[in-house]
Amino acid sequence: MSIDEFNIAPEKFKLLKCLKKEGDYAVYYAQQIHPEKTILLKTYKLDTKNESIQLSRLKREARLLAKLDHPNIIKVLDSGISNDYFYISVEYFPNKNLRELMNEKQISPEVREKLFIQLMTALAYIHSYTIIHRDIKPENILIGENNVLKLADFGLSVIINDSSLTQHQSIVGTPAYMSPDQLRGEELSESTDLFSAGIVYYELIMNRNPFLGKDVVETVNTILNFGKTEKDNLLKELSETESSLIGKLLRVNSDEPYVSAVDILESLQVDINTTLAIRKIFSRRKNLSLAIYFLLFLALSESIFLIYALASGYYISHFRYPKMTTLIGAVPKGDSVAITQQPVQGDSTKSKTDEKKEANTTVESAATVGQPFAEQTGEGELMLETTPWVSIYSDSGFIDTTPIKKPIRAQAGVLTLRLKNPAYPDYTLQTQILTNKTTSVRINLDTLFGKIDCKILPWGDIYINGKFRAQSPLKSPILLLPGEYTIMIKHPDFSPTTQKIQVKKNEMTIVKHNFFDK
Repeated sequence: MSIDEFNIAPEKFKLLKCLKKEGDYAVYYAQQIHPEKTILLKTYKLDTKNESIQLSRLKREARLLAKLDHPNIIKVLDSGISNDYFYISVEYFPNKNLRELMNEKQISPEVREKLFIQLMTALAYIHSYTIIHRDIKPENILIGENNVLKLADFGLSVIINDSSLTQHQSIVGTPAYMSPDQLRGEELSESTDLFSAGIVYYELIMNRNPFLGKDVVETVNTILNFGKTEKDNLLKELSETESSLIGKLLRVNSDEPYVSAVDILESLQVDINTTLAIRKIFSRRKNLSLAIYFLLFLALSESIFLIYALASGYYISHFRYPKMTTLIGAVPKGDSVAITQQPVQGDSTKSKTDEKKEANTTVESAATVGQPFAEQTGEGELMLETTPWVSIYSDSGFIDTTPIKKPIRAQAGVLTLRLKNPAYPDYTLQTQILTNKTTSVRINLDTLFGKIDCKILPWGDIYINGKFRAQSPLKSPILLLPGEYTIMIKHPDFSPTTQKIQVKKNEMTIVKHNFFDK
């Protein structure tokens, strides 16, 4: 089949030349129509019922690179589906990969340092987004005119603490460039990429990979058995500066100081803010200094505001003694406080009566209910502890952010608060405030919601009770309060599908749909 017979988003691209083809995967040299520019188009034919590993990696690359915009990282321009093909378009960068460059000529110390700094800069940038590349090697490092470096191929990349990845899925990469923790399938961190970068830098200098054996087994065993003695022997061949840098990168145990790409750049006296260009990254030491300056600024701002607020009476009436008068009804006598927990965004389809029956629970309280609600007058206090943090709101507006230092003071009766954390749905808490008593309430948001994950082929827009929530593949599960929900999945090339699901507290519900199934 000639290239002209392919019909991949013809309104967007004109295919010029096939650069690579492996089964259903292909890479084309193409012309983007609007705006007109030369690009590379990666495509995968969607002709199987089960999504392949290669397609999953292509989708992951599109999703992760869409977040990034940095001069040392290949830029994704567009992605989508057209006529049974999934595609991503990336910037065209005339280049040779680092392997080709090393095979062609001896690289001077000045060029080596320039390339190494650019690689560290790219890693510092992606690590600031908690992205781990997982496949740092010469073939994925592209070198263009004037020795400009761009990091490419994010098909194996992951986000730190991504719950969608299983342990065995983490053991991927190129063995001769993998870190010991990566080979053991342990939890990954920035040091995974830095270890690989140390191998690449050593190879740049010595023109050989220090771990490469006669086969994969020997290579893996050499890395897994790489300890302090082996490391010291390896570094003897290098100059003092090179030995120091590579020694920091090839961290072999937890006793050695942890370093970041930012630390490496600082040790080379690189102007980090200028080099990173798009996203400012500070070392832990700089973060500490910045935090101190920020707190001093807040303290000064608070003092100025306090003087004004005390003079006007605003501070007392709106902050220290918020007026909250939501009265639900009488609370019976007893030894603990009744808590009513309710959804706030209308996601659940259960009736309010059912919600109240299921949500009423008893929690530890520092107060004792001495009188029925009808006899409660005056004011009391609420001491709220949450995991994780939340911002606390009432009908009067923002109150505080946990952990709070002092109890919240309010009128006696049933108090309604809204708790907000961007990682969770908004949550409404109702609790009784007792006259001249401090009520203690502890809430763990992780125990209040259920989770749903969606496995959709090829992909889909996910609507919950008629409201758009996300597009698959999901970066993380969707959190919902327990209850029944209607899930609608839409794709522009297929008819939408609808199903009802029951979400249970602390449980994961998997929603699956394959649009290719007739």
